[in-house]
Amino acid sequence: MFSGGVIVPRETVHDERYDKLFADGERPQRLRFLLGRMISPLAQRLKTMKEVIEGLQAIEDWERNAHLPRSVPKASPESKSFVGVLTRCAG
Repeated sequence: MFSGGVIVPRETVHDERYDKLFADGERPQRLRFLLGRMISPLAQRLKTMKEVIEGLQAIEDWERNAHLPRSVPKASPESKSFVGVLTRCAG
C-alpha cells in the first residue's frame, strides 16, 4: 500500500498533513498530482479512464527513463501490472 496504511481522505490529498506520504521523491509527487486531478471539482477533473491510464503511463514512462540511484528500488511487478489491468478494464 502506498500510504503505509494511512487513510487519506479523498478531499484532502493536497493537505499539508499528508506531505510526508508524498515527500519521498518525484514519483510520489507525480502520483499526488494525478490523484489531485482525479479528485477535484468537476470542471477540472479527469473525465475518462483513458485520461487516468495516460496519467499512470506517464508516471511509468518517467520512472523508466529517470536516472535513479542504485539505492532507490524500482517499481514492483505488481505496480507495473496495475496499468495493464486498468487498460484491459477500460478497453
